Amino acid sequence: MVRQLEEEISQLTDQLKCNDGYDFEEIQEIPPPPTDSMEALEKIGSPAVEALVNLALEKPSYYSADYATEILGRIHDPRIPSLLLTIMDAFQEVACTSDSVIFAMNQQGPEALELFLQYAVTARKNKDERRWLGAMEGLEFQLDTRVADELLLGLQAFDEILEATISLLAEQGDRRAVDSIVTILMEEPDFEEAKLALRKLLSPSEYRPIFENLGILGPERYKTLATQLERAAREFKWLCDLTIWEGDDAEQLNDLILRRKQLALYCSLVGDLHEIIADEGFLHEAEPLKEAEKRFLDSFTNVLRERDDLQTAVKLSVNEDVHLVKEATGYRYPGLARGQVDGTPHLRRLAEQLIKWLRDHGFCVSWQTFAITDQTLFARRGVSNALQACIVGVGTKSSERGAGRVVLSIPEGGWTDVDATSFESDFWKTVDALVQVILGRTIKKKRADTE
Repeated sequence: MVRQLEEEISQLTDQLKCNDGYDFEEIQEIPPPPTDSMEALEKIGSPAVEALVNLALEKPSYYSADYATEILGRIHDPRIPSLLLTIMDAFQEVACTSDSVIFAMNQQGPEALELFLQYAVTARKNKDERRWLGAMEGLEFQLDTRVADELLLGLQAFDEILEATISLLAEQGDRRAVDSIVTILMEEPDFEEAKLALRKLLSPSEYRPIFENLGILGPERYKTLATQLERAAREFKWLCDLTIWEGDDAEQLNDLILRRKQLALYCSLVGDLHEIIADEGFLHEAEPLKEAEKRFLDSFTNVLRERDDLQTAVKLSVNEDVHLVKEATGYRYPGLARGQVDGTPHLRRLAEQLIKWLRDHGFCVSWQTFAITDQTLFARRGVSNALQACIVGVGTKSSERGAGRVVLSIPEGGWTDVDATSFESDFWKTVDALVQVILGRTIKKKRADTE
């Protein structure tokens, strides 16, 4: 019976590794957790604790560690609070987020509170700001005067994490923090987190005189707003004159990106107006602006949903991370960046030939041009869950002296591993053949970084 239970625990913990292929730090859309396995381990309870702890410590930067820690928080066992501190240490060593440890701690009750407080005190005495902050974030929702006491001590001890510490103090609602925060504002009147904390800790009638004395309100504030509006007007004009993409999807892509950037600008301005109106005392106007700000934020997602098949290209344009099926590959070709034929640089000619090859293989192709010879191609075929896309960079790097470089990235979507590997192989064979024709000779390519 015991052996059977051990085998069941082993199988279930193995199932927690189902998303370990994803990059925990860079992924934009969080994969669904293995809910059934997690619930089964929670029901097993204490007998599963050792296996879950071992999994969390084995590879703390993986999703399985996150799932294991979350399950531990739901199990009632006296060993768990101290084990959570061990896991937090492991997470901190690889600079991982401690959210799952914080969640687990908050499920454990008073004993965990005592342990986390002692952990924080030790970290402060050792001048270990990262571990101290991790512990205090875990105590954020524990409304206990000892938590506020430790935060006030941390405010004096750690200069590099003032913003996070002030934010935590504001959540505690302890007005003893006001004097320290005002002192910080006297030295840095533009410290936004400090101003936000005072708005949470004090009523408008209490914080307005402080802001007035520091010159945060009044005529200077309106001058700042006027400058922001002028800058926004210039940016609107720049956005409207901007053509980012060319090619098959250019019209839709440029429209989506323009609207997304305009929404970001609107949201920023409305947020500033909401803050000023609340500070100056026109509180009856604040709520409509707050609601407008929320609508703008919601619109970001709606803009992308209109054209799901172009999400990757939009993310690419606004510098969001794109999750890949496999690691990007890149090669540099000596001499490719130097020559031209009939006024067309070799790199531009290569990009044109690759666009033709991709279209011949059923892709719609759009591209961005950053210099005469530097281009990014975005190709897609299929729709929705069957969408297959690739990103091709053709250009140069100043440190590579005359070499042209090509980088291929394949975003996740409708690709299987076999399809992606086959396409990647065909692509590089094609690039090699095109380079040979363009240069009129065979050259030895070299592996390039993909940054």
